[in-house]
Amino acid sequence: MIKSAMNPDLIIQIGATLVSTELPDLIAQSLKSNKNSRHIMVHPHHPAERNDPSFTLTHKVSADPVEFLGSVLYHLKCLGADYNTLGSDLLPIVSLGRALGKEMPSIIHSSSILPPEDQKTTA
Repeated sequence: MIKSAMNPDLIIQIGATLVSTELPDLIAQSLKSNKNSRHIMVHPHHPAERNDPSFTLTHKVSADPVEFLGSVLYHLKCLGADYNTLGSDLLPIVSLGRALGKEMPSIIHSSSILPPEDQKTTA
């Protein structure tokens, strides 16, 4: 029900390719139904990455998302935007993402190590 009621005119994607299968479909549907819609991705450019498998991006901003959003917030404040309306309940996720980003290599490594009884010895 919510999905059918959504008709965004601006979609800002923070970070690389979306893992979900529903979100890319929702974005594609939004862009088809509203020809003035824009899909912007904010992510540091890496030539080997395939950032737009659905071909829905209308703009790419190659920047660190935290710095980019800080700059946007600063400019909005300079234009007189109310600080209380610029916040988001999702802001704590940024800190969580940073912490997980630093820890993720060790988490992946530790989960891929077999217990001693499962390791095969080659002698």
